[in-house]
Amino acid sequence: MNTHNLKTIARAGACAWLFVTAQTVWGADAKPEAKPAANQGAAPTATHGVIAPVVDGVMRPPTMSFEKEYEKRNRQGFAFRWTFDKEQIGEFPKDWESVQTNAGTPVKWQIVEEKDNLGKTKRAIALVESKNTGNVFNLLLAKGFVEKNVCVQVDIKSTGGKEDPGGGIVWRVKDANNYYLARWNWKEKNFRVYAVVDGKRKMLSNCKIEVDPAVWHELEIKDNGERILAELDEADCALIDDDTFTEPGRVGLYAKGDSLAAFDDVRLSILGKPKAAAPKTP
Repeated sequence: MNTHNLKTIARAGACAWLFVTAQTVWGADAKPEAKPAANQGAAPTATHGVIAPVVDGVMRPPTMSFEKEYEKRNRQGFAFRWTFDKEQIGEFPKDWESVQTNAGTPVKWQIVEEKDNLGKTKRAIALVESKNTGNVFNLLLAKGFVEKNVCVQVDIKSTGGKEDPGGGIVWRVKDANNYYLARWNWKEKNFRVYAVVDGKRKMLSNCKIEVDPAVWHELEIKDNGERILAELDEADCALIDDDTFTEPGRVGLYAKGDSLAAFDDVRLSILGKPKAAAPKTP
């Protein structure tokens, strides 16, 4: 594990997890994580659907302690983790499924070698080829996992694309056209949360943020069934009340149109008492 990932686990604003041993693991290299420290980070300006006030570019804590709520809910949580170091380069990743919103031409996901932010070689899953444009959303969904209240973290690096370079996380996925989406677009210099309904996006928050597109970044969402908190590189970008999707769903990765991106170290915790294990998809 590189220094960036160690920082991710121990850093401020992570999921405040307290784990017990997981009996069922989906995906390669799933590992329980340690409980991180409380949130100390500041946030850039955010708009649309954010219920915490923003003053001088810093999002103040909400009246309800969001971190304490997660700590309470996570005392009986489980963690799952997907890394790709044991996967074969050039192969499609095990335990994942490629689908599209507003179906376009087929795309190519495969295991690749990338350099981390310290120059060390690692393996990641990447969308390496897409001829799509416009509102075709390319998704990679974890198999055999359906849950409602989750915290999802992933490392992402933009590797190409002219229209909407960047990528994101999807959760509570009902089907290919209905889910929540949190995505980063370095060209537009923003980080947004959407509800995608029947293939059309409804924006729930818009955070103006500028980061280096040539390095790895961390995206994180927490959804406890009452509120959604979205973060990019430790910055709280959105705190939202929304009930568009109230049922359990799948989780996965996202790239829009011709965007190409690499993803690694997908970390997931179930908030609250976990459900019985779902059957593993063949």
